[in-house]
Amino acid sequence: MITRHSLSSLLSTWRAAVAGTHHPQPPAYDGPDVVLTGFTEKSGEVEPGMAFVARVRTGSDGHPYIGDALARGASVILAQQPPEVAGVAVPPGVAYLAVPDTAEAQAWLAAATEGFPSRDLVVIGITGTDGKTTTANILHAILRAAGLRAGLLSTIRAIIGDEEEPLAVHVTTPEAPVVQRYLRRMVDAGLTHVVLETTSHALAQSRVAAVAFDVAVVTNITHEHLDYHGSYEAYFAAKRRLFAALLDDPLHAPSSNPQKVAIPRTAVLNRDDASYAPLAAFLAGRPVDVRAYGQRPGGTALDAWAAAVAYEPGATRLALGLRGQVEPLPVSSALVGAFNVDNMLAAAAAAAALG
Repeated sequence: MITRHSLSSLLSTWRAAVAGTHHPQPPAYDGPDVVLTGFTEKSGEVEPGMAFVARVRTGSDGHPYIGDALARGASVILAQQPPEVAGVAVPPGVAYLAVPDTAEAQAWLAAATEGFPSRDLVVIGITGTDGKTTTANILHAILRAAGLRAGLLSTIRAIIGDEEEPLAVHVTTPEAPVVQRYLRRMVDAGLTHVVLETTSHALAQSRVAAVAFDVAVVTNITHEHLDYHGSYEAYFAAKRRLFAALLDDPLHAPSSNPQKVAIPRTAVLNRDDASYAPLAAFLAGRPVDVRAYGQRPGGTALDAWAAAVAYEPGATRLALGLRGQVEPLPVSSALVGAFNVDNMLAAAAAAAALG
């Protein structure tokens, strides 16, 4: 179903949500108050009423396609250049918003379109080079087994209550309008929690901007995706954005979820991974509850750890230790390999953080 929102109402909703915070503010605008029906960054997909987003990516720029988008009836142009620099004449009745970052602005407008649904969900973001999807699925299963109405949005599927939908074939988190649309559907379905698989591309490209995260989990950070990020340092910085989101000012959007209001913001780190020290240092002294998991000896310094691990051809068995629990929990899983022990521990530490 196509939703219709006036641009003035969206900018007002965005402005109210971020008033007095360090979040990106909406652009000043005094042009025509048009009705917006959706977003696209592909000029060939533009239909009357849609916003064309002139995205600037590595190796591509949407600004040369603004003219084509206008010819196809775009009601809103979201650009990083003013019209005279982009070389276009804006027809009467078309809104042209020049912003510092079109991806970021699209994310906030999309969140405003859906009424900032993440404010009504306990949002657990999971990032890392390996194991994100597995960890997200394990944690989702734990939450469901605990009786919570939890949703899942991964790189391959969305689960809303008892409904499961495959996502378009890709290997990264969907674009911001898709993320926000699914979060709204989860709220409308009565869900209280969501596990959101969060890739480095999504973080670098602001696809999860305007999402109010409560718990951030990292599996590991290795030398991957350097073709896009350019260096390990840039890749690490993209991953760190998830944890920086825990430090953001709360949105001034009311929440109907008491669990959202009560839970302290929490970071769950892998004590055995090279990412632990820099992330722990980044969060030190900040108002974030930092928890750690790992397989190394000395589990008393950890919040979740594994002992007596036994690998069998079709199963992994272990004793799951949790801080504050006297006896370890016996675990038998069809997931094999040491890396899956890490994934189980990450999910267990996150679940423990959620009570």
